[in-house]
Formats: sequence, structure tokens, C-alpha cells
Amino acid sequence: MARSPPDYRELVSSAPDSRNWRGIGIALLVIAGVCALIVTAVILLTPGDKGPRVKQARISLEEVLHGTFNPRKFNGSWVSDTEFVYRDTDGALVLYNAQNKEKRTLLHNTTFRQYDVRKYYMSPDLNFLLLVHDVVPVFRYSFTAKYKIYDFSNREVFPLKHSSNQEELQYAAWGQTGNQLTYVFENDLYLIPSVGDSSPVRLTDTGSPGVVFNGIADWLYEEEVLGSSGALWWSPGGSRLCYATFNDSAVSAMTLPLYEGQYPALLPLRYPKAGTTNPEVELHVVAVTHGGAEAAKPVQPPQELLEKTSEYYVTMVAFLDEKALLVNFLSRAQNWTLVSVCREAASAWHCSKQAVETASGGWIELSEPPLVTPPLPGGPAFFLRLPVQDAHHGNFRHLAAFQEKRRKWLTHGPYDTIAALAFRPKTHHLFYRSTREGRPGESHVYQVPFDKEGTHPVCLTCDLGDQCLYNNAWFSLNAEYYVLECLGPGVPWVALYSTADNKQLEMLEPNSELRELVENRAMPQVRNLVVPLPEGYNASVRLLLPPGLRDEEVLKYPFLVHVYGGPGSQQVTELFRINWGHYLASRKGIVYGLVDGRGSGLQGDRRLHQVYRRLGTVEVEDQLRVARHLKNEMSFISNDHTAIWGWSYGGYVSAMALANGGPGNNGNDTPHEGGSAVFQCAISVAPVSNWLYYDSAYTERYMGLPRDNLAGYERADLTRAAARLKGKKFLLVHGTADDNVHFQHSMMLAKELIKKGVIYKTQVYPDEKHGLSHVTSHLYNAMEDFIDDCFEGSDHTVEEVGLMQVKAS
Repeated sequence: MARSPPDYRELVSSAPDSRNWRGIGIALLVIAGVCALIVTAVILLTPGDKGPRVKQARISLEEVLHGTFNPRKFNGSWVSDTEFVYRDTDGALVLYNAQNKEKRTLLHNTTFRQYDVRKYYMSPDLNFLLLVHDVVPVFRYSFTAKYKIYDFSNREVFPLKHSSNQEELQYAAWGQTGNQLTYVFENDLYLIPSVGDSSPVRLTDTGSPGVVFNGIADWLYEEEVLGSSGALWWSPGGSRLCYATFNDSAVSAMTLPLYEGQYPALLPLRYPKAGTTNPEVELHVVAVTHGGAEAAKPVQPPQELLEKTSEYYVTMVAFLDEKALLVNFLSRAQNWTLVSVCREAASAWHCSKQAVETASGGWIELSEPPLVTPPLPGGPAFFLRLPVQDAHHGNFRHLAAFQEKRRKWLTHGPYDTIAALAFRPKTHHLFYRSTREGRPGESHVYQVPFDKEGTHPVCLTCDLGDQCLYNNAWFSLNAEYYVLECLGPGVPWVALYSTADNKQLEMLEPNSELRELVENRAMPQVRNLVVPLPEGYNASVRLLLPPGLRDEEVLKYPFLVHVYGGPGSQQVTELFRINWGHYLASRKGIVYGLVDGRGSGLQGDRRLHQVYRRLGTVEVEDQLRVARHLKNEMSFISNDHTAIWGWSYGGYVSAMALANGGPGNNGNDTPHEGGSAVFQCAISVAPVSNWLYYDSAYTERYMGLPRDNLAGYERADLTRAAARLKGKKFLLVHGTADDNVHFQHSMMLAKELIKKGVIYKTQVYPDEKHGLSHVTSHLYNAMEDFIDDCFEGSDHTVEEVGLMQVKAS
């Protein structure tokens, strides 16, 4: 039988009259309904496109460099218990009365502008004003200048001159009473008992420019010990004047080249380096009379000091009254100090021991001026910050009161106090600044009674809210009033308070314009973290994140760490500041990090002294450890676009971190297989490269003398790590006239980099000092170019438009 052909009837359309129109219609209605529901759900659940995610203007580099975000702070000084002087927004000098809130203009801005006045000081009797102009900086604090004196009685101005043709002085300042005045010319000290009716009296005649200094500090004492250019101290009643003499004749000299001119000039600088001869220091006291001064009497150090050591520093001087002088002597090793009280005898002032402090496994810092009380029933008292044991937590810096060789601790606990501020005679309260337990980045004002047992400190600023966690205060002469500076983390403000009830009397400076400016800028997101470190320590970490960053998104951002890392330093605080890091996070889309690891300050001596005799180790390791942790834990941080930068000590740490954090290195010079570099790039601005090249006081405080810790000095030598910078991007920046970290440091590092075949970039600034203050714009633009090159290929510079992210041009 033949096979039948296939039946194709299923494959052709049915006749129109056989279709199921009702079923088709129902199906279409169901489909349309489902689509409508989906569209409705999408519309309801999807937020509308409101335009760019970041709506405010981003921070510009010009705003940061020009100080646009710098807050107005208290620019005045108390001249009595109820009055202070300050310059108002028009530049006029105003006297403010805290009792009645009245203001009186003392001097219009015309005079200040006429002489381009940079500083001003009121005489104790309020009859004269010392005007400082034509200021020429010398070192960090010192300067030469010309001076004018304004007489309020006749509204006349006259110059303060050494002679008819010698108007430039090294130092000038009022005395303690009336209108006494001292000045220094060619390293010798002069006294004017009364500027209105007496001539200068020469107090010293041994001064030698650059070699012997009377009444002013040499380089070492100015930079590392006193923290000021002046080296003289008045008694409370103005009858005695103590001054220091520094003899640098045995100190070796550095030579700083200055390239301006047809032939470069060579500036000699007596600069003691680690292990070399230090300056000699002596103290003298003169009795001031109505018409001049009696012959100076030397201050004899206590016998116990001379038996202990022949090399020492004088770190602190203050009169307790007209007959007693407080002096602190610190051994050159800076691990033993003797606080002494000196009293006048026939031919000298003789010092006797008040207290002795020693440090085991660390150093002693006791250079801040003591706070001395007015006369009290038991004699004058003074307050010092000293380390005291707090159970198993180690030593913390707390306030001790001394009176007639008796010591009494006023504060205690696992936190560090910061400074004594004032003493109120009426109630015998001490006012001071302090951190809080577990909050080292905060600064609060406290009061505690001096002579009542069993009482606890009272915080005056802890209830001001989370925008006011970093505070400072300026007290009137008897501490009946104070000006409070709320310095962060919110926009700062300044207000007047009464100490009797701690009530605000008047808002002096709200910084309203700055507040509005900040609100209209795309500020970085701030994220604070705690990262565990070895031996039970933690690192305080702050990240400045780009304004539009979202954790849940997959976009990777480059990471730049700003490090200082020096012993006792602190980067992560509640202080308000808007700087280069804020600009980079806001405009460039860079995650900017700050890390306080071991060796950082205000968290007890045990943590602080972790770097003792081993600089360049744990503080570098902690930067690497934290950066590695953040790269692993933070999904938005790029693994291949990370850098570190720092200045001075920070420049040293940044280079060490780049060298020790590369592939096959875990930060401890111990090679391991695998892994990638923690940092691909680093910027070192004015770095230390070898601690043998740095000054004696700073270096030996933390490292000991070279003869006692040669291995530690060698381990801390950055030039020995030069080879490990190979294959990484490194920018070295330095000024040739740097008197602090000499240009020698960078040149010796460069020499070793070249020897090891390391290709690097360098930026040299002729005739610039450590702060590079004349080339700020060029510096930050150069660093930004380097960072852009380092982060080339990352997708960090983004402009958010609605829900989309696109590369910015």
C-alpha cells in the first residue's frame, strides 16, 4: 500500500470564523494588567532622579591654600581680671569690659596700617602699646623687627631704638609691672625701667652673634627646649629678672647656602647633632631698681645635679615670689630630672632639690612653664604635669600641686591631662585642659579644688554637645572670667563665660560666615575607626571619604595616607580643620587617611614609649598594618592605587613605609611569598634620613646617645632602605635653606638612591626653609601632579549624575 502524504493542516492558519476571540481578549487583558502592576511598582519603589548626588560645590585648592576655611579665634589678651584687649573686624584695638560688656576703642586701624603692624603688646599699666613691624623671621619662633611705642596719654608714637641708627632689635617685651621693658640687641640684654622717663641699662656684655646668647635662646633651646625665642623670666612683683646665657662656642656649625645674589652667601648655624657637643647654659638674676639694676648674681645648680651629670638642660624657669626661683634641670639623656627651688644669697642664688623624677624605658618631658599661685597661707604653690602610675594601665600625665616640698596629686586615671590653665584665688580652684578616658582626641576644660580632699574634677565643657568636643580657655588674671574657644569638630565659636556659675555671658565670635560656607561645600564624609595592633594596642584611624561614596557600590577609590608619626604626635583629634586632605576627598575622589599608632600622644606613657630607642620601627609598622587592614576590609578602597605622604618626621615615616611595605615584605624586613605592595607611591617632604644628622636634644630624647644605641641608629637609617624603593614611585621634596632638617638629609638619601639605581622624582626649593612658606601653591600643585600620576588608571574622579556615575573630565 502506498504511503499517504503528510498532513500539514496543523501548520496553517485556521479559518477566521474558527478563532477563540474571547480567550485571546482575556489573555491580553491579563498581560496588560500585569505590565501595569510592574510599571506602577517600579515607579513607586524607584526614587525620582533628583539630579547630582552631590549638589554643593566641591572644595577648591585655592580655598584651602588661602585660608578660606580658617575660623576666627580669640585674638585678644586679658589685661586685668575684668578686661581684655582685642582687634575687631575693622582692625581697631578695643578694650572689652566683662562686667558690663562695654567696648571702648583704644586705637583705630590707621596706626596699625601705617606701620604694617604684625604684633602688639599692652604694657602692664595700660599706658603704652608696643607695636611690632618690619618683622623678619629667623627661626621657628625668633625674628628681628622694628618697634614703635604708642603713648595713650598723648596719642603719640615714638620708636624703640637701641641707638639713633639702630632700630632693628632681636627681641623686645614688657616687664611685669608698670612699663618696664627689656630688649636684646646683638645678643646682649638691655633693661628700660620705665619707657617714659629712663634710658636703657645694659645688663650683659658677653653677647656674640651666633655664638653667645643673652636673654634669647640659641637654635637648640628655641626649637627643642623652650619653644620660644625669649629666655628671660620676671618675678611677680617686677623686682627680679632672671635671664639665660647660652654659650655655643664649642658647638659645631652647619653652613646653609643662600643663592640670591651674584655669589651665594653662606649662613653659619651652630647646630649640635646627635652625640656632639651641646651648648652650655647659665642662669643669672638681677635685682631691678627704680633707675636700673644691680649686678647680676649667678644661679648655682644643686649639688645633687652636679654629682649626677656634667651635661644637662635647663628646661623650665619661673619665680614663685620675689625671693624664690623654680628651675628644672634635665640630664642630657633626658631620663632623669631635678626640680629645684633657688634662693638668693650674698653672691649667688643657691638651688636645692624639690623633687626628682626618673624614667625607665622612656624619657621625661618637663619643659612647659609651671602654673604658680599668688601667695597662699602655706606659701606659694605651683602645678606640674608629671607621670603617675594608674594600676596596670601604666603611667599617665597628671597634675600635681607642690607647696613647701609637699606633693599632692589633683587628677588621676587612665587618661592624660593636657595643660594647667589658671588658678582662682577666691575659691582655690585649678582650671586645666584634659582628654577623657578612652577619648584621646578630645580636649575639655575642667576645674578641681586645690585644697579639698576627696573631691573630683568637674568638667565645664562636656555638656556642650557633639559639635564642641575640642576646647580651650583663656582666663582673666584672677580667673573670675574666661573666654572659651569651642574649636571642633563643628565650626568653631568663641564666647565669654563667668567662672562663678559657668554661664555664658556673651557670644563673641559665632563664625557665621564660615558656617554658611561649610554648609555650601561638598564636605568629605568622616569615618572614625579603631584598628587592633600587636600587644593589645589599638590605632585611632580617621578616613575622609568622597562626598558621594556609597559602601554598597562597587566603585574603587584610591587611598592616600597622611602620616606624621613622631613621638607624642596626634593626628586624629576633634579639632576643626579643612586642609589638603579635605580638598582631595571632596574634589578628587580620594580616600584620605590619618592613623595614630604606637608612639602617638595623650594615651599614656606605655603607648608613647613604644618607640623608645627604636625610631622607624613600630610607628612605621602600624601605618602599614592599618593600611593593609583597610584595604582588606573596606570594599571601596583600591588595592592597586595607594600612597602615603608626610612632612618632616612624616616624610621619614612615609619613605620608610614605602620601603618596608613592598611585595615580599611585611613591614618588618622579613620577606614572605606573595602579596602586593601596601603602598605604590610616597611623598617625603623635608624628611630626616639619618638620625645622626639631626639635632641632639630631639634625637637623644628618643634614641639615646649614639654611643649607647648604635644598632638602633643603624636600624633607623632611611638611607640603608634606599634599595627597597626600587620600582616604586617616590617624590622627594626639600628646601635648601632648611635650618631644622637640613638639605643634607635629602642629598644623602638621593646619593644612596642613585647608587642603588632607584629612579625617583625630586622637587628642590632654593632658599626655602622647613615650612616652605613662600612656595606653598607650587608645592601642593606639584604633589597633586605626582598623586595624579600615581593613581593613573583608577576611576576615582567621578561626577554623580542622578543614579549614574561617570568619569569626570
